[in-house]
Amino acid sequence: MKMRHRCLGIIAAGALVAGMTACAGTDRDAGSDGNQTVRIQGIENMTGLDRYAVNGIGQDSIAMLWGDMLVSTDHRGTYTAGLVEDWEWSEDELSVELTVRQGVTFSNGDELTSEDVAFTIARLKDPELPNAGAWAVVDTVETPDEHTVIVNFSAPMPVFLNLASRTPGLNAAAYAEDPEGYFDAPIGTGPYNVVSFNGPTGTVKLEQKDDWWGWTDDNRSNVTTIEYSYVPADQSRVSALQAGEVEIVQKLPVGDSDRIAAEGFVIDKYNELSHVYFGLRSGEGDPFESPQLREALSLAIDRESLVNDLLGGGRVSTWPSMPDTIGFRDGDGYAFDPEAAARLVVESGYDGAELNFILPNGLFAQGQEVAEAIQAMAGAVGINLAVVSLETATMQEHISAGSYDIYMNAFTMVNADSFTQITSLIGRDRFNTGFVNPELTALTQEIAVTVDQTTRDDLTAEAYQIIMDSFAPTIFLYEPLGVTASVESVTGLIPFPDGVADFRFLTKS
Repeated sequence: MKMRHRCLGIIAAGALVAGMTACAGTDRDAGSDGNQTVRIQGIENMTGLDRYAVNGIGQDSIAMLWGDMLVSTDHRGTYTAGLVEDWEWSEDELSVELTVRQGVTFSNGDELTSEDVAFTIARLKDPELPNAGAWAVVDTVETPDEHTVIVNFSAPMPVFLNLASRTPGLNAAAYAEDPEGYFDAPIGTGPYNVVSFNGPTGTVKLEQKDDWWGWTDDNRSNVTTIEYSYVPADQSRVSALQAGEVEIVQKLPVGDSDRIAAEGFVIDKYNELSHVYFGLRSGEGDPFESPQLREALSLAIDRESLVNDLLGGGRVSTWPSMPDTIGFRDGDGYAFDPEAAARLVVESGYDGAELNFILPNGLFAQGQEVAEAIQAMAGAVGINLAVVSLETATMQEHISAGSYDIYMNAFTMVNADSFTQITSLIGRDRFNTGFVNPELTALTQEIAVTVDQTTRDDLTAEAYQIIMDSFAPTIFLYEPLGVTASVESVTGLIPFPDGVADFRFLTKS
């Protein structure tokens, strides 16, 4: 017996699904004829275009232009047809049969077949890829015919569709010919081709394809060229928008939104399904091995002030996940008590030594200002932090080497699912905190193979309670308010709460 797929997931009120061709059509004027260019500035450094070799939510936005994901999603946990039109799970959940969409061609003219989809999935187990562990239970991938793929698992994989919704289909033959250069100008099935890419500067230029399978009379974009550039400095992006140098700016500082709106720009605000958080080196011999010092750091931080006074909006983190995500539980959250924090600092035996506090440059709005505010709050209770802002790639090197005391980062619940955070970031200690808790480890391993959503929700909440009680390996700060600004002449932008933006159906008048 096989189970037919259906749209499953946690859907928050007002979930944004319009504009996705797999879920709903777009009923609007395609705009004026002629060549149109849309220039975008964001804070995601496109150091590479291989979605699974470079971490970053912004990668999904660009991958949706040059490629098509294996399945489509509303980014809140509901999955529908993409390059894979249909899927059937075996009763024991140890295999899934995929039906590959017909009539789809790559940018080099090759037709999409089951061999391409099978290669795309099998490649993700490559140990050279940083997220290979997420695909570890994929055992074998079969292609009984040109339009059928059977994926066999060594254990249930409850997030297969989640990950597939972030996986652009690759051309197996073209990749075999040039694996090193494939992602310089990816051969994909999407609505745009990459015509130039500069990794060191994080710039990508794409041009529209006339024959994309997803175009209809109702949704076809009149934007022939899309240019993305990485600009980490908040005010530089604002200035570029005001000067007419770009049409869309991502991650606008919340405090600037009213002023920019008053100048005639269009503002999209949305609650992000993401956390800004601390990771603490808390292994043997580390300063934050002390639970008292970890709790002291949390008690020292006035999260309400950060969100309301410094950032101008967002939500204070009260739990390791957020409302409408798997594992969320409503509670009192973190306390702010600097007097208790100061007492715990003394009890911890911490000697006042300078602690290395690293954060990525430009990954989240006003990150430097937040870090400096926290530095002052920690200093007031006797914790000496040295703030160091690093390029994303350099920060990853520090994390891999365990060369930090505290890192500050942002983590997104992609498709409203806590799986990656609980099983990879925490369960496999991907960021090298050194924190050890056998009960937490056992829970994360069980979550990794639990298919039933209710059970997975309960187990995740149990694991999160341990994290809250331990103040390790992560301490959560706030959930940002996402702000995108654009010129009035550009419509059709779809910003999703998990940080992905859909640029496929833009219209410029």
